[in-house]
Parts: sequence; C-alpha cells; structure tokens
Amino acid sequence: MYILIIAAKNIKQAGAITKRRKKDWYPYVVEEEVIGDFLYNNRSVFENYEYYYKFDPYGETFIEAVEVIKIKQFAESVIKFLENNDLDENKIIDSYKISFLKIKKFSQKLCEVCEFAIENNLGLVGYGD
Repeated sequence: MYILIIAAKNIKQAGAITKRRKKDWYPYVVEEEVIGDFLYNNRSVFENYEYYYKFDPYGETFIEAVEVIKIKQFAESVIKFLENNDLDENKIIDSYKISFLKIKKFSQKLCEVCEFAIENNLGLVGYGD
C-alpha cells in the first residue's frame, strides 16, 4: 500500500499529470506503507499531523493550497525528530524495517513538493492504492 502525493490545482489536473510521459517534470512523493505506519505511531511528536492524516490510503484526497504550509511544517517536524533522535534508529529499524535515511528522504521530498505547490498556489492531491 502507498500514497502518491502530487502538487496540482485539483484531482482532475493531478490525474492528467500522472498520465504524462516521464519527460514532463512535476514534483511528487510516494509514501510507502511502512513510512505511514511509522508516522501514525509517532504522530504525537509531529507538528500538524492532523493535516497530513487527511491523505486517504484507500482513495483520492485533495488538500487545499492554503493548507499546504501545514503539510510542509509536518514534514519539517519529521526531519527535526529524526535529527534529534538518531540514537533510536535501531529501534525504528527493528520495529518498522525502515531506516531513518529513507524516512528523511521521504520527508525532504514532501517538503519539495509542498514548496512547489506553495510557489505555484497549488494544492496537494493524494492517491491511495
């Protein structure tokens, strides 16, 4: 299971973007199930998790442009958590079978998608599988 998150005006535009050839560049990020499990189980330590949690892993979700900054703040708080808790990495690997590096790369890419959306006054569309 995963969630594809892409910057777009609406769900219709996001659908058109995802069908284009790879040469057309649009920022997107994919949240794998293990990352989602880690985020959910540690949600109390992340800023604005309630905004990120709106992404439906089983359907389509649209986050309005005015809320994208909240998603970016969430992603930044994940990065900060990882940087401040590097001694817990082995526990995370044992529990979720995922490294801090992979979670950090996801969070950094989510920040990039949010920055693109903010700069272009776009929302975020999430497609669950």
